[in-house]
Amino acid sequence: MELKIGDKVMVRPWDELVEEYGKHGDCIDCAVYFSSGLHKDAYGKELTIEEVDHRDDTIRVNYNEHDSLWMPVGFVTKISSAKEFEIGDKVRVRPWNELLEEYGIDDDGDINTPSYYLDRNVYEACEGHSLTVSAVDTDETVQARMITFGFRVALSLRRTKK
Repeated sequence: MELKIGDKVMVRPWDELVEEYGKHGDCIDCAVYFSSGLHKDAYGKELTIEEVDHRDDTIRVNYNEHDSLWMPVGFVTKISSAKEFEIGDKVRVRPWNELLEEYGIDDDGDINTPSYYLDRNVYEACEGHSLTVSAVDTDETVQARMITFGFRVALSLRRTKK
């Protein structure tokens, strides 16, 4: 199941998780700490995915006002997809270090993304400013424009996998 930031999910029943993954003491036998107490806190609630880590197929959800929880993607059932970008949406560029960690850097010093490049100078011109989505391509690449200081900057943004 492909999950992304903003998707709504629900945690599967405890017995299903124990049957599929096994149990060690009071915890599901998986790569992250997931006890019956954490399950009780999160079960039955509509949760929003805050982060996705494709390296180990885990997601982070907030299950109350103050606490978040990491769990394998197999622990949840998807309820609804995140809203896709639409023309006119206001967006902000993610912090440079997050993009660098996720995508790495190419030989020219640009963020090395699959479908576009993001030059550090262009990024710095946009950092902290609100951008307006001006076009959305079928591969979820978004064209966003910002007019500031009398010049126009166009960026291609991709919905984050994080």
